[in-house]
Amino acid sequence: MAFFGLITCQNLCAQAFTKASKEQENPTELVVAIGHTKVAATSTNIDKPLQEYLTKKLGRKVRVYYPETIFELMDKLESGEIHVADFNPFGYVLASNDDKVAVLAMRGKETGELEMYNSCLIVNAKSSIKTKEDLLAQKDNLHVAFVDAMSTSGHLVPRLYLKSLKIQTESFFKEITFSKSHIKVIESVAKNVDFIGGCSLQTLQGQIKEGKIKAEDIRVIWTSPDIPHGPIAVQKSLSDNLKKQLLDAYLKMYEDKALWQIVQDNWKSKTAVFMKGNDAAFDGLRKITNADDDLTFILNFYRD
Repeated sequence: MAFFGLITCQNLCAQAFTKASKEQENPTELVVAIGHTKVAATSTNIDKPLQEYLTKKLGRKVRVYYPETIFELMDKLESGEIHVADFNPFGYVLASNDDKVAVLAMRGKETGELEMYNSCLIVNAKSSIKTKEDLLAQKDNLHVAFVDAMSTSGHLVPRLYLKSLKIQTESFFKEITFSKSHIKVIESVAKNVDFIGGCSLQTLQGQIKEGKIKAEDIRVIWTSPDIPHGPIAVQKSLSDNLKKQLLDAYLKMYEDKALWQIVQDNWKSKTAVFMKGNDAAFDGLRKITNADDDLTFILNFYRD
């Protein structure tokens, strides 16, 4: 009886493991998280139209939602509660470190090239800061404005640049603020001569082009190397067939004109498209971030 009981237990355990594996490969409800497009107040919520599109395209139940924080997104990816995530660039780099997620689709050009963007540091045009030497000399009297703790261009990349100048942000500047918006950072700098801000260069250029910020009110004192836009990433445990269906859905999203209009509005681009993802595109960002031993500490500090 004991032997028979052992065999039965082994069979039941094996069946349970097989069932769990199948659920990971082919979940009954596909959960898609949007991790960054709600940062800007001007962004249009894409959750409901995207949910309807993916449900129709994949022929299965899909739930799309915004996590409260990027940290919630990371935790639920780790536990397998999220299957697909729309990331910012650094979020993907961080999540891909444990080899559980892979890039599916990325923002690119119709020519097949990746579309890139840049971070920058800006000051009020009336500020006397024009060079890094000026910044070092005046840092103790400056308020620094960032976008969000997990923002690639609005915090992490400019912070790492400042660290390369031997500037420890928390202890060297007079005050640090997080505004949750690239536009609010730009506005703060335009109004305050003692502010320095980290933000997306393309957002700044867009605000100037739209006449919302005067070019003569802002001075750019540093621009980052090119950064790839955040990708759509998936759990590697999903079946190859489901990943193929998902990729096809994103590559053909332009067929849903109402949804595509929201995507373009959020991207602030009428020419960008989804293209197949390339993990190697993030290697440059990995070199920057992985070389910084204090970054995990900083992120945990702002997490709390």
